[in-house]
Amino acid sequence: MDHTEVMYGHSEIGVARPDIRGALRGLGVLIRDPNNTAEGFRVIEALDPLVHYRELECMSSEPSGEKLLRERPALLDVLRDRSTLEALPEGTLGHEYRKFCLREGLEPDGFVEVGEAGSQAIDDVLVRYAAHRFRDSHDVWHVACGFGADLAGEAAILAFYSVQTRSPGLFLLLIGAMLHSFVVGKAAGKTMRRLARFGWRSGKRARPLAVAPWEEWIGRPLADVRAELGITEVPEYEPAYARRESLDYASSV
Repeated sequence: MDHTEVMYGHSEIGVARPDIRGALRGLGVLIRDPNNTAEGFRVIEALDPLVHYRELECMSSEPSGEKLLRERPALLDVLRDRSTLEALPEGTLGHEYRKFCLREGLEPDGFVEVGEAGSQAIDDVLVRYAAHRFRDSHDVWHVACGFGADLAGEAAILAFYSVQTRSPGLFLLLIGAMLHSFVVGKAAGKTMRRLARFGWRSGKRARPLAVAPWEEWIGRPLADVRAELGITEVPEYEPAYARRESLDYASSV
């Protein structure tokens, strides 16, 4: 197939041709350096030029997502408020998110920077909001699903994303992660493949995380948030991290 078509509501958004060579070239870069997060964004958009319309479709799939699109709350502002998050009770979504950031050496603006470095500008207001919300909530998805920011955790979140968005660009990144799993060592590679299978199954069972009102849930117990989303199981595994060569950021999506 040499083009991609995306429908939003009852009208056709458009047709765009994927850059298959560019996507495969970028995938090769990522296999050599899985920390090159910006390249991950380029791969997704090259193979799936309408990926952000898919994200918009995900958000519009349920009333809670339509509400988000109408009101367009600023999730990033909530995630940047370190003192408020750290003051929340132990076990709440916001407190656990902040612990995740501290443990993994991450900040919400880090993913924004690499996302902007790897993504094209988006003119449509709703498409841009959906795309940025997916990007800004990336580490919240990690916390909700129980996946770390290590190789296996990123493979799992890629699988979860792939099944929920049905984006060929994300699926290509997942294939790249599985190829990379054969060069990182037997134990780490086996864990990556196991977690990817787990993430795929979890993504199929869970409600769309794209419609989750994270701002409203930030003070709720994480266990309640998971129950609300249909995330019934959290994996236990030994994390393994990629060597950081070009970016001081652990995520690879």
